[in-house]
Amino acid sequence: MQNNRIWMWGNVLEGRSLDLPGIGRMWCSVETAARFFGADNLMVTNDMLVKGDDQTFWSCLKDAKQLTMQLTHRPLNDEGTLWDLKYVESATKIAELSLKDKRITSVILDDFRDLFGPSKDMTAAELAEVYEAIKRINPNLELQLTRYHWENQSDLEDVRDYFDAISYWNMSTSADYWKNDYVREVQMLSKHFKKPVYSGIYLHDYADCNGGPEGGIMPIATYKAMLPNVFHALRCGHVKGVMLLFNGWLTREDHRESLSFVRDYLEYYLGVHTFLER
Repeated sequence: MQNNRIWMWGNVLEGRSLDLPGIGRMWCSVETAARFFGADNLMVTNDMLVKGDDQTFWSCLKDAKQLTMQLTHRPLNDEGTLWDLKYVESATKIAELSLKDKRITSVILDDFRDLFGPSKDMTAAELAEVYEAIKRINPNLELQLTRYHWENQSDLEDVRDYFDAISYWNMSTSADYWKNDYVREVQMLSKHFKKPVYSGIYLHDYADCNGGPEGGIMPIATYKAMLPNVFHALRCGHVKGVMLLFNGWLTREDHRESLSFVRDYLEYYLGVHTFLER
């Protein structure tokens, strides 16, 4: 079977459950969420400087075909305005691990230069240091940067030599956008920077709360417009992969109908494409 190029984004639960502000108690670990949706791959958000040598942690990831690991940034206050950036240290750790576990194919720097993100003031020289730390150990390990549709993508011009791929996220609930603009947008982004793009799918309506966790349920009407176009882009090679965010919503009963719609669509997509079987 071919890798279906679908990633489940989230964290491995260390206990039975975890209480998250704005979300509530979550009972679903990222590997369980991947099985629910049929995703072959995982994008893991746990701190690899803490969990990198934890064999119990790694046993949870045993079924994944490919792994993307998040670079570490640690909050220093509750407001999210101060951060301890461990990008170089975690990049080095993950690159070393990737030599032992070939399933680790990429690392991701989340919220790159986002206005309110940890790396909002990150310079090109600082990103170059992260990139070079990775390539010095494993030249084949991919560095992805997370970007959002509302950002000015020219912010990447001064760092275009220091990353390998873009993880691209759009919160739009507009059926018109997904039907008419989405595919062209990701094609233009990839062509401009000469980098592959991974396309993000939200499992929660973050646009309803300006990116926070308090928003609503993603309308099924949005998924009806979104999913056929995102997965058309995937099968045609306009995007390198699709990422589902995140496992914290799966045990929210109020999200059950919309999550089931996504799963049903994925079952259909994976079940009818012969090239995935060869």
